[in-house]
Amino acid sequence: MKKLIFMIGCSGSGKSSYIKKHFKPEVVVSPDDLRKKFTGDVTDHSQEGKVWATVPKLLQQKLDKYDEAVLDATNVDSGSRAGILKKFSRDLVERIAIIFEADPEESKRRIKTDLEAGKDRSDVPDYIVQNQYEKFKRGYDTIKQQFDKIIYADRIKNETTYIKLKDLIKQ
Repeated sequence: MKKLIFMIGCSGSGKSSYIKKHFKPEVVVSPDDLRKKFTGDVTDHSQEGKVWATVPKLLQQKLDKYDEAVLDATNVDSGSRAGILKKFSRDLVERIAIIFEADPEESKRRIKTDLEAGKDRSDVPDYIVQNQYEKFKRGYDTIKQQFDKIIYADRIKNETTYIKLKDLIKQ
């Protein structure tokens, strides 16, 4: 069966790094890459309609060609996930979520570090990361309904910054 894989986590939680280690580049669809293609700047969100209209088409192309597609986006909003997932029948595609539970403060630090090092990544303001984290917490329960398989990315963290899934659900 074909596999449709969604990364789920705040900006700076390690999704793109995980993808580079575990997936071939040709199966990945990245809205950041589309923003750069359409506007010349990965941080420019002026073409979001065009970006998100293109994402499902590219996912389908990759599923058709490689039997696997990976969406490299935050996917923290359950409604937005549902809008994309409805285009892919569960009878034809196994839906897999890979969850990144990074603490938002750690995510903010990673983003700043990447930008200071000159990495070509989206400059996500701290308040947006915090909003993403809140959406992630609110929409967590729907993940079980939306996906056939859930994988929790195994990331070693400093105990003071790592929020375990069981603690996240209680918040």
